[in-house]
Amino acid sequence: MEIEITTTKKKLSKSIVNQMRQASYAVLQTGKAIGYVINVRSKCHKAVLVKYKDEFYFFPADYKKGDLAVYRKIGKWSSKVGFDSEAECNLWWEFYQRCLKEATQQIYI
Repeated sequence: MEIEITTTKKKLSKSIVNQMRQASYAVLQTGKAIGYVINVRSKCHKAVLVKYKDEFYFFPADYKKGDLAVYRKIGKWSSKVGFDSEAECNLWWEFYQRCLKEATQQIYI
C-alpha cells in the first residue's frame, strides 16, 4: 500500500488574504479566530482571520448592531446583514463578539 502525503506551507501575504472568502454564519459559529490584520484588505481597516475545516476566511471587525441587522460603514456607503428576528441577530452578534475576543494577536504581513 502506498500513501502519498503532500503538504504546502505558504507564507501569509497580502494577496492571499485578499483572495480569502468572507466568513459565513456557520464559519463564525464554529470557526477559530487566529488573529487579525490591519489595512490589508481594501474597504476593511481591521479584518479577523478565521480557520474553519482547514480553510481560512476573513470578516470585518467593524460591525455595529441594530435591532434586526448589523451594519458597517464603508466610506460613504454602508453594508448591512439583515435577520428575520431579533433573536437571530443577537445569536449572530454573540458569535461575532466571541471571534473578536479570540483574535488577540495581530498578524503582520
